[in-house]
Amino acid sequence: MVHWYKIFQSGHSIIRLLLLLLEFLYNFISLIFSWFSLGNFYLCYYFLYNNAMDTWRKKHENNEPDAHKYDPFFLNGKSMYIYEVVQELYILALITIFIISLGNRPQGSKTTYMVCVVVFFFVMLVMVYTAMFMVVRSVQRTDLSQGISVLKDDTFRDIVISIASTYGLYFVSSLLYFEPWHMFTSFIQYICLLPSFINILNVYAFCNIHDVSWGTKGDTSMANDLGHAKVKKQDGQEVVELAMATSQQDINTRYEKFIRELHKPPPIEKQSRDAATKVEDANKLFRTRFLLS
Repeated sequence: MVHWYKIFQSGHSIIRLLLLLLEFLYNFISLIFSWFSLGNFYLCYYFLYNNAMDTWRKKHENNEPDAHKYDPFFLNGKSMYIYEVVQELYILALITIFIISLGNRPQGSKTTYMVCVVVFFFVMLVMVYTAMFMVVRSVQRTDLSQGISVLKDDTFRDIVISIASTYGLYFVSSLLYFEPWHMFTSFIQYICLLPSFINILNVYAFCNIHDVSWGTKGDTSMANDLGHAKVKKQDGQEVVELAMATSQQDINTRYEKFIRELHKPPPIEKQSRDAATKVEDANKLFRTRFLLS
């Protein structure tokens, strides 16, 4: 990243250099968003539940008879304690992720990571429920027949329109690619695991920038089943022999064979640890538990 400007000293054409520069800017902006994503997600939770409780508080102070309906958990103002407990669990899980990311192997701390995933899953459930609750209450008390003047309502503008535009964009983009089925089969799972992607993966990535082995789905070794090129001497020069299918029937046969192989799941290899690795993981896990206690 420090020597990014040297890309202009290469022999690429102007158009390719511009495309590479555009890709570099995209990756740089993505890196910035990833760096601040932890804080952004926490602020989303903080302002979401504060906005929900402020709506109840205003109606309660005005002695409105339907004030209890604007408490997200219908506890007449005591929902704030639920949000505060969830907030403390969220911070505790985030601190735990930072500690185990600075030295522990993910394979040796599976239980701790799984507990944090469950905590973040619960946090996301609370956020989704609160957001949907605010959307319903905002739509109920907003006169949609007023047209564009409904944008004067802060809650309707900041919550309803933002959520509708965000998730609506997901559906529109999936329809444009003619692949909308994952929105019906995997969208809920994605939403529930989103805080784990943001908090766990980003924290581990920034705490272990020297390690690129986690996140490759176990594909960290060189493939040895791709064959090799046959080189032989011919007229004093090295010539590579390459076997290629020439007839259309052979090409179709090989293609169908490769398609059948792609549908076969690879065999699951049972991972095992040697004695030294087990002792090292146990020592690191003891250190983590000691710090958390």
